[in-house]
Amino acid sequence: MRLIIRVCLFVFAGLFSLNVYGQTNSRNMQKEAAIWDQLRAAAPDVLETFKQATEKMDAGDFKTAASLYQRIVDAAPAFDPAIRRLGVCLAQAGDIDHGMPQLERAVQVKRSPENLSALANFLAFPGPNRTAIRESQQRALDLMKEAVGKTRQPEPGDLFLTAQIAGQLQNEREFRQATRQMLEKFPDLAGSHYLNAICATMDERWTEAEDEIRRAEQLGLPSYIVKQFLDSGVHRRAQRLALRLVFTVSRHRVDCRPRSVVRVWKTTFDFDVAVHGTDRRPQRHRQP
Repeated sequence: MRLIIRVCLFVFAGLFSLNVYGQTNSRNMQKEAAIWDQLRAAAPDVLETFKQATEKMDAGDFKTAASLYQRIVDAAPAFDPAIRRLGVCLAQAGDIDHGMPQLERAVQVKRSPENLSALANFLAFPGPNRTAIRESQQRALDLMKEAVGKTRQPEPGDLFLTAQIAGQLQNEREFRQATRQMLEKFPDLAGSHYLNAICATMDERWTEAEDEIRRAEQLGLPSYIVKQFLDSGVHRRAQRLALRLVFTVSRHRVDCRPRSVVRVWKTTFDFDVAVHGTDRRPQRHRQP
């Protein structure tokens, strides 16, 4: 494959909690109320337990949340939001071996975007000290494509996760498609311009790459990530290109294309190691 697109994708996965997308971390209470109505019809006696479990989950107390969600699943075995959240909480608590069957079960019950993306997330990124095999990554990408295709307005986190998994697989076509969708549907979110900066780098459009990453910074991308992106060689090459353009204009030349140096990403720029020092599971991209 001509281009290496497995670049700076892990680090952004952990930025959703930093409000990079301009969204709050609070739940969409309209959607949550609809879930409550479903549970009220199926098992009204455990509705308050469900609410308590969700509060614990949102507070990061995954073990307590899992035990509470288990009560819901016992009372309403086909209630897929509780099954999904049980799986997520188990996986987030480090018990991926018991969490994955619940996530698989939620998809079997209902192939909703929420269930599909939750399963895809942990298939592609199973957690610390675990590496997903290529078959799992490919299945995760297929699940995300299905999730995104089920709604006219997909979640920005779902589109970014699709790009992230495509990057892992070095699937340039899917990576670019997800980036285009981000730009079209969410032009004012940092994630859109971050992905577009990567695309510009892949195409050796250094000046545009620098402009895009700085636009992402204006929209909330942390400065340390911007600095590492630019220090990887993008800023130096953008400056070099600018100097060449000035030289070209002064000499009336037309051929000032930079040399192909895209491989710098593979050899000098691994965001996950540079920022975190180790492999990290991404934060969840949407409210489970």
